[in-house]
Amino acid sequence: MNLRKHPIAVKLYAILFLVTAVTITLSVVAVLNSRSHEMLSDSFDAASRSTESLFQIRDAVYAVTLESQDAFAAPNAALANVAARRIKDNNDQLGRLVSEWQSEAGDTDAAERSKLIVRIGEFRNLISDLAGIIQRSGGDAASAWAERNGVLRQAINLRRTLKEAGNSELDRAHGFYAA
Repeated sequence: MNLRKHPIAVKLYAILFLVTAVTITLSVVAVLNSRSHEMLSDSFDAASRSTESLFQIRDAVYAVTLESQDAFAAPNAALANVAARRIKDNNDQLGRLVSEWQSEAGDTDAAERSKLIVRIGEFRNLISDLAGIIQRSGGDAASAWAERNGVLRQAINLRRTLKEAGNSELDRAHGFYAA
């Protein structure tokens, strides 16, 4: 098509049509990019929340462990009972943190998360039993029971696993923007 033969109005309409086509194309690309960015941001936020939750759970396991050490070292039954109450409170807090983590965690690594939740549940049951023994029999009996049942070893291993899972989530979060 030879534009020299056409009036100026047709030429302007052709230019406006091309500008409109380019504008629409750029708008579509911008919308697609914004949706992609939104999904990326949502994934990053979910991984970041999961990381934070895992580290809070790890800290709660540590708090339970410290309180149990206080109970073992308590010079009398009254102080051991105070420590047992704090153990129960920290164990309840641990349960709340796990519930929050479950509710906000995405679909990634569901099998691994389930295994970890089972391990935390077993640990919480062990700690609940430990608190009961402290209240019934005192710190020395609880210390012996904890030694026989490997409570401290389980706490250390659980904290290590939680740290590894948290670091894995952190790496996943960083990976969203690395590409």
